[in-house]
Amino acid sequence: MAANDAKATGPDLTGIEWENVREESPDRIVFDADGDTLIGTFTGREIIHPSDDPDDDFEVLYFRNCLVNGEKMDYVSTYPGYVLRTAFAEIPFGTMIRAQRIKETRVKNQPSAMVDFRVDVAKTSANRTK
Repeated sequence: MAANDAKATGPDLTGIEWENVREESPDRIVFDADGDTLIGTFTGREIIHPSDDPDDDFEVLYFRNCLVNGEKMDYVSTYPGYVLRTAFAEIPFGTMIRAQRIKETRVKNQPSAMVDFRVDVAKTSANRTK
């Protein structure tokens, strides 16, 4: 498609305002090493239902304006395990957070270790909107 083609014509877009109905997909991040850190604004959560079987459902957390291990990223998501899911259950959308993977902890009668996190929220003054 030649967007800069002088001969291209189309509808008159004068005065048109757009409302977003679907955003691009975020970059997925994985906390795969102790010390991995996400700093960003918590913007939402979603339960994905990939099939009719409720056992297949999974949750996704979304963040904007992030630093991921020091790298600037605009829009990211992660699949939370138990620790992140419970931590973010009470955090309001729009809150600036810091989540850091601390360690793996063995849990009795579980086939895999639980990944443990420290989750901090910015104090109220850092979460004010202008």
